[in-house]
Amino acid sequence: MDKYLVKTNKRQYDLSTEKDVEPTVSKRKKTNRIYSKSYLEFGFIDDGSEVSQPLCVICFEKLSNESMKPSKMKRHLETKHPKESNESIEFFKAKKIEYLKQKECIKKTVKTVDNSIRASYLVSLRIAQNKKPHTIGENLIIPAVMDICNLMFGEDFAKKVQSIPLSNTTVKRRIDEMADNVENQLIKKIKSSDYYSIQIDETTDISKCAQLLTYVRFIDNNQMKEEMLFCRELESNTTGEEIFNCLDEYVNRYFGWNNCIAVCSDGAASMTDKKSGLITRIKTVNPEIRSIHCLIHRQALASKKLSSDLNDVLDRVVKTVNFIKSRALNNRLFKTLCEEMGSEHNNLLLNSEVRWLSRGRVLKRVFDLKGVISEFLKNEEKFQDFENESFIAKVAYLADIFDQFNKLNLSLQSNDNILEVKDRILGFIEKLTVWAKRVNNNVFEMFNSFNEYVKLNDLSIDEFKSIIAEHLLNLKLYFEKYFSEILIEDRLEWIRNPFQVNIEEQKLTVELKDQLLELKCNESQRMNFKSTKLSEFWIEAKNQYPELALIAIKNLIPFPSTYLCESAFSSLTYLKNKYRSKLAVENDLRLALTKIVPDINELCCKKSLL
Repeated sequence: MDKYLVKTNKRQYDLSTEKDVEPTVSKRKKTNRIYSKSYLEFGFIDDGSEVSQPLCVICFEKLSNESMKPSKMKRHLETKHPKESNESIEFFKAKKIEYLKQKECIKKTVKTVDNSIRASYLVSLRIAQNKKPHTIGENLIIPAVMDICNLMFGEDFAKKVQSIPLSNTTVKRRIDEMADNVENQLIKKIKSSDYYSIQIDETTDISKCAQLLTYVRFIDNNQMKEEMLFCRELESNTTGEEIFNCLDEYVNRYFGWNNCIAVCSDGAASMTDKKSGLITRIKTVNPEIRSIHCLIHRQALASKKLSSDLNDVLDRVVKTVNFIKSRALNNRLFKTLCEEMGSEHNNLLLNSEVRWLSRGRVLKRVFDLKGVISEFLKNEEKFQDFENESFIAKVAYLADIFDQFNKLNLSLQSNDNILEVKDRILGFIEKLTVWAKRVNNNVFEMFNSFNEYVKLNDLSIDEFKSIIAEHLLNLKLYFEKYFSEILIEDRLEWIRNPFQVNIEEQKLTVELKDQLLELKCNESQRMNFKSTKLSEFWIEAKNQYPELALIAIKNLIPFPSTYLCESAFSSLTYLKNKYRSKLAVENDLRLALTKIVPDINELCCKKSLL
């Protein structure tokens, strides 16, 4: 039956036109009776719902389908509206038009409210993603958009913009709701993932609160993805026990430890202590979990080792930089001198021990501005080192070697799988061995700044040869010490490239070797290997070679470093600054860092239901 056709006894009535219509022709029965009786004369119209019901245009009461008889409608009009019972049909038509206008007005109002709520969510999301204060909505965004609308579109549009709720508390509430939505999506993805791994680190914010930050890597839609798991404030100590209690409470509440493969942390005692450290406590819950000491932290520690001679050069460079930078007048005069001498740079950089790339960049900048520094300090008796060519040559070498450290550090920050990161470490260790041999053979071309300076000033390399060779060999020993387990671990060539390995040399069971042989002979898999990432290849191969693929995934899913936590701390510092020292930072930080899109449609639907 059509939406607007209602059966009354033996006839059909079209409520949209208030006229009787001819019934539809059926295969079984056909009727030729036609009715033209109008029900608007009783003050009733169609209510517009899916199941049509008569609606009184005076009191807006709906009657059931059984009340479609004219006698019942007439009885309703005479008993409940006796004053209007004698009115003409024109009166009821006017009432119908008035009702439809009210209905349309209500629809527009509801739509405007829905759009304003949706706009409120979208703007709040942008505020969080850009790490801005919650008050920016009502203090800047709304006034600015109103000014634009007034000039470009007119006052009516500006009034609509003004209806968008963007007060401080509203933006905070919207951010909390979207963050909860993102967290719920994340938890569902982790639960559906076969395995996951964690990286964890802690820091102290501007208000002296200890913030514990955790990232998780999991499998979603045949891809390995990383997301911030949580950022919680530690109420008291930052011991291994306190960190474990916070992490364990969250993990057990949502998805448990069973599928956790590895935990990556820095080398702090609270994390790695054999008796009470975080890793020790986690292994009491799941002994199979791997512990990974951040490879970037280890590289930074190994790179710090210098001989007494080179360390003295570095200390004097730092003192010189501090003398110029720490005094405002010296800094201004030095900048002016750089401009007058036409230098590429017009300022020095301050050294920071906690920044991985700081030393290399400071030394490089000092070497580039050596002439300006020498001219600026020519009257300072305590800082005459830059008049010494031997000293400058050592600065050049340090600038070159620390530039190599920076390149290695940046390559480790790519957050690839742990096998690729280990390859870069091993490659650098091999470089150190080769460089030491070249230096003994008077070859310095791998250190460009040093090589050019020595040749330009016609310096003898004999006084530098032993210092540099000794430093390189010591570096090699330090790197081998900090990365000793990498040197003895199985390289897992079959995971890196299953199509170019000697299968019998791999440390696998006979059954797994047979699976690997089948995979090696599968041409479609070979083509897929060339066109996809290593992790995606093994995730897709799980359908055909489940046991082999699961071993590969377990070796690919661990984090190689805590770089994501370190970079997130920068965002945390920007968010929770001296002007927002009381901010509960987790939800803002989640929206600022996440790649998951909050379901704003779902959130708006909940608002409309309320």
